Amino acid sequence: MKSIILVGFMACGKSTLGIEVANNFNLDFFDTDKIITYVYNATISDIFYKYGQEHFIECEFNVINSLINKKCVISIGGAGFIREKTFNLIKKDLISIYIKVSVKALYNRLKQNNDYKNRPNIIPIIEDARKPHKYRMLVSMVDCIFSDVAQPD
Repeated sequence: MKSIILVGFMACGKSTLGIEVANNFNLDFFDTDKIITYVYNATISDIFYKYGQEHFIECEFNVINSLINKKCVISIGGAGFIREKTFNLIKKDLISIYIKVSVKALYNRLKQNNDYKNRPNIIPIIEDARKPHKYRMLVSMVDCIFSDVAQPD
């Protein structure tokens, strides 16, 4: 059996569902964001500001690559697989499941619990109440990529 990777937009529930799936199949669960923040002893925002988004995405690729043969469940950050080599790795070596949630639910989850403050790419959109349409557009653009990565070849 290949490892399972959960993909989807931030706050869709990848980590929550990942733990449940892992428990149901008696597998280990790994959250790439948590691994990276543990290694760096810093928040995602701090890592983004100090090293840049590209560095963080490279770290995600390295974490995923290190877990391929472990037969586990992996939750990847909301945009990590947009990079071509990560996308190809997921398509080739993992079972990917796209966790799709409505744009309204995602927006409300991020805004209501202030979780967006730990997610540097989304802060400007969530903090400006006039921009929910931009968030909707962002989710729509990324949706086609999530759908593609979760499709079997």
